[in-house]
Amino acid sequence: MHEFGWSRWQPLYEAWLGEKLPNQAGLYRIRRIGSHGLDYVGQTGTGSMSLKKRMGMLRGVWGDMMPYRDPHTVGPAMWALRHRDNADFEVSVAVSDAETPTRKGLEALAISL
Repeated sequence: MHEFGWSRWQPLYEAWLGEKLPNQAGLYRIRRIGSHGLDYVGQTGTGSMSLKKRMGMLRGVWGDMMPYRDPHTVGPAMWALRHRDNADFEVSVAVSDAETPTRKGLEALAISL
């Protein structure tokens, strides 16, 4: 059986810099700071994509213009939340060396919970 645990919540802004996030595959969850509900759950690890790289794909969320062509699908929605609600985000990750189908199953489970 595959086991993993979620990291502590940390600010998403610039979490991709330095050693704040692991350069490994796994799952991630994003929420607005001050909220207990989740805004997004995802998984990554196919090829050379790591949690650190995946979160770096969200840097456009802090730009002046909506990242319509942001490399991450949730980028435009997060940008809109930031501007509409003056929101900021935090992230928690779970490292997983499981194969993609298993990570996707864990992602679906996290969403359902």
